[in-house]
Amino acid sequence: MVKCKPERNVRQVTVIMLSCVTAFIAVSAAACIIDAYKWFFELLLIVVSVAGIYVVYRFSMSEMEYEICDGVFTVYKTVGKSAPPSARSTFRPRSRSSPKASICKS
Repeated sequence: MVKCKPERNVRQVTVIMLSCVTAFIAVSAAACIIDAYKWFFELLLIVVSVAGIYVVYRFSMSEMEYEICDGVFTVYKTVGKSAPPSARSTFRPRSRSSPKASICKS
């Protein structure tokens, strides 16, 4: 059994979070300053807020873990504490002379 959990890119998450906060502040300022299209900027503020929460949740809370065991490649996507398998694929060896893999322990 071979398990792999890639490291996170902390800089990428920080840049994404700062971008979302900057967009929120810019749209908030525009909603306060421009009275003619205030309704438009308030609607845009709601869209920016929801998109920011979604993006931060997706990039900062989820992790991927890969596992190869007895010819089965499994991808686990962990969000928070739950980790159901996201994808599973079976591979067959090309030659019959390859040694048998060890049995996986769960």
